[in-house]
Amino acid sequence: MDQIQLSRKFQLWRYEVGHSMLWLISQKNLGYETRMSLVFKPVQDLCLPSMMFINSVKPEAQGREHIRYAIDGYAIVYDTPTGKFVRDESADNPPRFVIAITHNLIEDDLEYHEPISMFSESI
Repeated sequence: MDQIQLSRKFQLWRYEVGHSMLWLISQKNLGYETRMSLVFKPVQDLCLPSMMFINSVKPEAQGREHIRYAIDGYAIVYDTPTGKFVRDESADNPPRFVIAITHNLIEDDLEYHEPISMFSESI
């Protein structure tokens, strides 16, 4: 399994406990030409801030089925005086990870309000 290079701002978009799905979204309105969705399922455990800059995601073996995905990045917060998202220097840097069986990376040119298709190509 190869490391996924992203270098984008993501926000924790949705976590469905019943379906054990985690959606991390990087919107076009954050300064990118495309919208990117990183979807993990079924999620067994996770440790992530609600907003983050993700440099890379590295799959690591864990158990018989689940994979531990190490998230290389840092938490970001909205700085009201400047009106920008900035690195959260006050936050502790715990390990960031998702433990799931599979993941999809979906990239499209749709807008914020348009639905995401889960039938895009898996990575």
